[in-house]
Amino acid sequence: MKNWFFICLFCFPILANSQDSVTNNILSTKKFRKGIYSSFKEFRDNSPSTTNEFRVEADSSKFDRYKLLSTTNKKIKNVYGFCDGTYLYLNARTYGQGNYFVRILALGKIIYFEDKRGKKNAFANEMSGVAVMGGAIGGALVGAMAYGFGGRNANENPGWVIYMADETGEPFILDHVTLSSILKEADPQLNQEFKSRKDKNRFNVLVDFMNQFNQKK
Repeated sequence: MKNWFFICLFCFPILANSQDSVTNNILSTKKFRKGIYSSFKEFRDNSPSTTNEFRVEADSSKFDRYKLLSTTNKKIKNVYGFCDGTYLYLNARTYGQGNYFVRILALGKIIYFEDKRGKKNAFANEMSGVAVMGGAIGGALVGAMAYGFGGRNANENPGWVIYMADETGEPFILDHVTLSSILKEADPQLNQEFKSRKDKNRFNVLVDFMNQFNQKK
């Protein structure tokens, strides 16, 4: 499964091209600006507001998590994410976890990343936030917040997505309800194909349709 997944991700290489062409669009730039994002807008615009030197330290546990530290070894907290010049990272606080960071694995109109710690408590976190966040989240995903979470899906799938058309940069569990909510608004034809699949909540099917959507101009 892992090998299949990363083959799919070659459609959306996360490494920015080494050319010098830089734009204020994280999806089209040829080079990521190194720095710390205080907000989703800064991330989306490839415009980190903090460009002071920092360092990245990998978590010593079995999980693929990272710490963001100042040059004086002070832990940097309460930011949206950062770029080390090569990779993009997201703060787990954006989806109810602690002050650690996860690496974005696929960059496109739908962004994909994983968090095995976040998986464990995902169902409780998402349900507890419905009343607070529902009014502020973009229309494509409000429906997913309202009825799309079940303990089985949350516990089996560590995958999370961010829909770039939304204004908040809120992450959501990658399941059939979340993906269908996006496709229903942005690509009704692809959504019909997706909904017709009896195995639409299988991990490989979710990633396949996410990739199809991201490939379209």
